[in-house]
Amino acid sequence: MAYRATFDVRFLHHELVRAGQRGIPASVPVVDPYVLFLEDAPRTLADALRFYCGEDHVEAHGSAGDVRAMAKVLRAQRERRGRSLAQLVVVPDKRWLDWDRKVYADATGIARFAFGKHRDHPVRDHWDYVEWMLSGEFSADTKTVLRAIMASARS
Repeated sequence: MAYRATFDVRFLHHELVRAGQRGIPASVPVVDPYVLFLEDAPRTLADALRFYCGEDHVEAHGSAGDVRAMAKVLRAQRERRGRSLAQLVVVPDKRWLDWDRKVYADATGIARFAFGKHRDHPVRDHWDYVEWMLSGEFSADTKTVLRAIMASARS
């Protein structure tokens, strides 16, 4: 049993393997209160519209209808919280340079890796890692960012 078991069981499996143990089969059955919670209170736009506005999402899965529903939900959330839209903005903890969140700029503007063995290290210190990423299965967006970082370092 674990809350959000997908994360916990996977983490425990990798730690067991790292310690030389057999690990946990990927198909092991678990009781997850989080999954049960989602069955009781699903987290879709239609559910939010019903919760905040008391309406069914009759225009579901059409872009215009979804945008109208999202605007209604946001309006209701603002009213419930008594806050302006600006007060609801979530400021990211890092200034991400790519959508896959593999590279970020620190407070001084230095591009750093956000994952892997060079996590939080400056990109400019690990060109071999950049080359590995460029030849790997990373998104075009991430590769474009890395190429731009390489080009600016060379000029």
